[in-house]
Amino acid sequence: MSIRLIVFDPSVRNEEGKLTVLLNPEIIEKDGEAIMKEGCLSVPGLEAEIKRAENIKVTGLDKNGNAVNIDATGFLATVIQHEIDHLDGILLLDRIGFIKRDIFKRRLMKQLKEAAREQAVK
Repeated sequence: MSIRLIVFDPSVRNEEGKLTVLLNPEIIEKDGEAIMKEGCLSVPGLEAEIKRAENIKVTGLDKNGNAVNIDATGFLATVIQHEIDHLDGILLLDRIGFIKRDIFKRRLMKQLKEAAREQAVK
């Protein structure tokens, strides 16, 4: 049996919280739509407004193997959906439009060329 695992901080931005571990998370209900600005450590420097479900119901197991049901809304729903995207091999780059993706790639290539030039000078 394969294990899918996400770890996230369920607190609202700028509030200290403890980490939640969720094994084999599955979104079983989605409701509404919300657009929220997201960033990702897998793609540093990219921020984009992403449309996701505003409310979700998620099932899975906690770190002790107990069944868990989470009703999430707003920021927490976005965080959970973002982390499940990673499990499915989806990055923030995959959620943005072609034009924004192209602009980001060009900017990144420019930064890489500048960094290479700086290294060559040293």
